[in-house]
Amino acid sequence: MDENKSGDTTSGNVTRREFLKRTSRFSIAALGGAGFIAHAAGNPDGATGSAIARGTVFLDANRSGRADGQRGLPGVLVSNGVDLVETDEAGEYSLPVTEDTIIHVIKPRGYRTTIDDLNLPRFYYIHKPEGSPDDDFLYKGIAPTGPLPARIDFPLYEQEEPDAFEVLFTADPQAYNLQHTSTDERIVVCAHIPMVERPGVDEKHGTPEFPELLQLLSKHPYTLSFSGHHHINMNHFYGEETGYRAPGGALHHHCNLTAASGSWYRGPLDRYGVPFSPGRDGSPKGYALVRFEGGDRYRISLKALGCSADEQMSVTLPAEVERAKLAGTKVQVNVFSGSEKTRVSMRVDEGPWIELEQNSTVDRQYSALRQRSEEHPDAGEGRLRRAITTDHIWEAPLPAEIADGWHDVTVVCKGTFGERWTAKRTFLVVSDPAALAPLRQGTRSPREV
Repeated sequence: MDENKSGDTTSGNVTRREFLKRTSRFSIAALGGAGFIAHAAGNPDGATGSAIARGTVFLDANRSGRADGQRGLPGVLVSNGVDLVETDEAGEYSLPVTEDTIIHVIKPRGYRTTIDDLNLPRFYYIHKPEGSPDDDFLYKGIAPTGPLPARIDFPLYEQEEPDAFEVLFTADPQAYNLQHTSTDERIVVCAHIPMVERPGVDEKHGTPEFPELLQLLSKHPYTLSFSGHHHINMNHFYGEETGYRAPGGALHHHCNLTAASGSWYRGPLDRYGVPFSPGRDGSPKGYALVRFEGGDRYRISLKALGCSADEQMSVTLPAEVERAKLAGTKVQVNVFSGSEKTRVSMRVDEGPWIELEQNSTVDRQYSALRQRSEEHPDAGEGRLRRAITTDHIWEAPLPAEIADGWHDVTVVCKGTFGERWTAKRTFLVVSDPAALAPLRQGTRSPREV
């Protein structure tokens, strides 16, 4: 009895639009599942050239991993990536398969799956009799799995599951898709390609069927979607104008996440010899922690690799400013998880608070780092790609009446979920640029506080 341990994803001849329509009856469930027991013996092809996979989803009370004599679990969802069925009263299911199919179980609440030695859930069986094409790839694909087993059984184990829990998200997530979900439960959609195209991104990648998806989700007021691909952060909220007509006027939150590699591990190196590699929107490489608290309550927190949890924005302004140019010198704040719900304000020393304006522009720090990578490509891991326009940037000019000398600018940000972050920067104002040289002698350098 061999177990297929790969995590290959299903491929087929279904268009994205057709897949979306078919999966309108699916449940957007948690990415979990169960291990499987594959019983040897062939399952002959049917008249249409497809075969039928059969098996049992059962409660593995004696921890044997075998369904023999154990209670089957009714009403559990099992899928082949296109079709979705519920197990019957005995826990039995049957599904058609092709020569390239993954049979997987969607675990119900209150149960866990088999966990392997790497702490990964085992919730699928790959049926790929001929294996993946072997074209001398560096990383091989799926080895031939042989004939379809007579039975593919999935053991489940009871466990307590709290209403509040935390999940680590990192790009690029892959598509998984939706049924049998009540309207008081949260639906989370994970996809690779962003739901919307972003102006300023050179690749034209988006999901044309996004309005259709929003229509399908409209009965559910608690929805959230994640994507990756571009290695940048985006946070947008959608309502009736885009087809999401949820009860109570609820909004759909779409979050595109940067990647742990940032700009594909390129560019100048940090003090540890690792590329800074920020995303082209100026966001640091990293991941997100998502805490679900039941109902409409959730919170997304970005975590930059190698940085404290409080590092959620960058503040850019010149270290030295001529007094005559104060009004034309902008303070730029990049709030990495910023959205239309974010508010940013600043003040110089003990002066009045100034509201910053949300703008679509490029991050000046990223642009400077890219120029450095262009000038010295051999000093790091090659050149960074060009900066892209992002809308999670806030800007405001410095007050024109600031006196000569050192000053502190304090920036306060209220985040999408009500968080509060503070940062300070120091800069020097001079009326006569020629006076900069003596002022620099024995004095401090601009610093981050």
